[in-house]
Amino acid sequence: MNYQKLFLIKKSGELWSLAVENEPKRTRKAKIVDAMKKGENNPYVVLSIAKIFWKEKKIEKARKWFIKNEFKVREIFGIRSKYR
Repeated sequence: MNYQKLFLIKKSGELWSLAVENEPKRTRKAKIVDAMKKGENNPYVVLSIAKIFWKEKKIEKARKWFIKNEFKVREIFGIRSKYR
């Protein structure tokens, strides 16, 4: 396999977000740390982390993660706000 392609796969935020969401609860924290380091604060990873907090009923933490990268998420998913 071409090393450049392998490098891009390791930095793929979409793959890291799936890995975080599918990780068992007791090992999820380590996977989140790896995803944040290797994914370089990718919006897909950030959304996955926020969803995990939301599912665990940690609403304030989820809100912070959603707000933290709101503009990156809007840019990637093409969401336009009426209020801005």
